Amino acid sequence: MYLMRLLSPEDRPLVDALLTARTAWAQQQGCPHHGHSLALLSLLANGHDTTQIIGMEEDGDLVGIFTLAVREAALVGWSGRRKPCRSPTPPRHGQRLARLGSLWLADYITHLPGPPRWVRGAVSDSAVALYLQGVCGWQLVRYSRDPDGRRAYRLQLPAQATPGLRHLVTTSAELAAPLADPASSPIRGTPARPDLLPR
Repeated sequence: MYLMRLLSPEDRPLVDALLTARTAWAQQQGCPHHGHSLALLSLLANGHDTTQIIGMEEDGDLVGIFTLAVREAALVGWSGRRKPCRSPTPPRHGQRLARLGSLWLADYITHLPGPPRWVRGAVSDSAVALYLQGVCGWQLVRYSRDPDGRRAYRLQLPAQATPGLRHLVTTSAELAAPLADPASSPIRGTPARPDLLPR
């Protein structure tokens, strides 16, 4: 069973271990390192009023991390409204977490207050973009360059309820609160954008 929960500074050792394993694997594969790990650790240590850090656990082990922007101030690279997310995962889990994470995000945002939404994201690797399109149901919106000059394949996934998903993934009380009480939602109609980085 998977559990999605908010991470806190107390989770730093778990986050460090996951990021260290993922970075070592990426280097062995010849993948460039862009400093996403340092940015994530900084967010975890210092907090940020525009971002939530969500951990994905499998049987108590941290297997994925999503950073979800919940305020417009954190959004870059997309026109219109959006909600970015990054998702490092440990190499031993392969790409199946990208599919499961995509399903959870698409389902999660259907329960938030406001109009229908898109989960939107950008990846820098063409193979990852093709995987997200072919296996995870994402649509390519456009190809561009980020402000730092890196390639960015901008993808989107429509909000879609998946009722049976709750048998695979549970959502912690603090993440479920906005679903039960729309007035408490920090998102207020802002669509989601995951930046799944399985490499």
